[in-house]
Amino acid sequence: ALGDLAPDVRGRAIEALGAHGATRHADAIRERAETVEELPEVRARAILALAALCDRRSVDDWTRRAQRAKAPLDEADRRLGAASIAALGRLHPPDLAERLAPLVAKDSPPMVREMARAAIAAETKCPR
Repeated sequence: ALGDLAPDVRGRAIEALGAHGATRHADAIRERAETVEELPEVRARAILALAALCDRRSVDDWTRRAQRAKAPLDEADRRLGAASIAALGRLHPPDLAERLAPLVAKDSPPMVREMARAAIAAETKCPR
């Protein structure tokens, strides 16, 4: 279903894999997240599914995407940035406050500041 023609089917399949802890599919999910031609909504679902799998291999990429949410160039930056902030909050790497510091600054849009603060305050269920 990850290759289905319908983006909603791809997105729901990705969500289901994340919800069921299907870690053996992490590479396929990551491929959807990184495919530039994929719709931002499907890519965002893939980012969140990887976080649900406690997959830390994309933390640096998510940090870059999260920081783009401060001054997004398009809807993809906005959507992927929000998903990346949430994913970082779910994984809660030890340096999360440092990674999201630019987003809690006064010059960040209020919504982005709130998302970053919520991510920093979140507790993780992922092993460290």
